[in-house]
Amino acid sequence: MWSYQPLVLGFVLDLDLQNLISVKSKVIECVRRLESDDRGYVFHPSNLEILRHSGPVVASISNYKHPDDFNLEFAIKQTVILVETQDAETKKYIFVILDKYEDTQEYGVKKAMGCKSDCKFIFFGIGKRFSPSLSSVVKFHPRCQFIACDINLLVENIVGIAEIQKVEKLWKK
Repeated sequence: MWSYQPLVLGFVLDLDLQNLISVKSKVIECVRRLESDDRGYVFHPSNLEILRHSGPVVASISNYKHPDDFNLEFAIKQTVILVETQDAETKKYIFVILDKYEDTQEYGVKKAMGCKSDCKFIFFGIGKRFSPSLSSVVKFHPRCQFIACDINLLVENIVGIAEIQKVEKLWKK
């Protein structure tokens, strides 16, 4: 019998309006490729629901508007809490896609990620406005990586990470 671990993908988008429009279309392209057992969440202060099936996740991304009072620490913390509540046998990823990062955010981001999380954190840096302190955030958590990439490579990177998990479909006796 096939043993498959469904994915739970959480997305935190901290982007200026121009990049947000482009990134949303790329994230939607990724979500459309998910398996039926996979789930997704897009951070918004008023959104507290992990969605099943790609259709509702696509709608959530399409309708996403960057909150006026966006706080990266709170966004990551809320996403971690919701993703962590999913079944233990799921593979959990939090994709933080940003086009800026300030030194002042370092402590809060580390605190929000928590060192006991089962989630894998992938920070995607779009553009070049990043403080060197982002590398210390990535080193803080054992399951965290930073990928600086062009918006056009975002789909390839996210889908690549998800498809790596699909390869883990193994026969179990």
